[in-house]
Amino acid sequence: MNAYTREDAFKLLSGELKIYVKTGESGNKRPQSFCPECGTPIYATAAGDGPEVYSIRVGSLRQRDQIAPSVQVWSRSSQPWATHIGSMRKFEKQPPIDQTGKVNLNAKARTRWAATVWRGR
Repeated sequence: MNAYTREDAFKLLSGELKIYVKTGESGNKRPQSFCPECGTPIYATAAGDGPEVYSIRVGSLRQRDQIAPSVQVWSRSSQPWATHIGSMRKFEKQPPIDQTGKVNLNAKARTRWAATVWRGR
């Protein structure tokens, strides 16, 4: 999920980002920044002159709890299951995952997991 903002409203608090220039579907160049230490994407913008608009990855913002989506862009590439996310089971913390990569909530795992969540770990 991205949030759009003007160049003068964005401030990087520390470090320097690495830039990768991607060619978009339109053929335009699109600089994309990321953290050189962990690879986390931070923002993308358009190349060229004029004031820049940043498309900032919401997960990289401190204020992400204050930003609610208002529009969906590039919906043609969204997955069909994305419309059903609100009806999925939710876990406040990481549930037990079995060796096949599935959430394992058999009785023993459920009890152990509930005790861990209850203790706040």
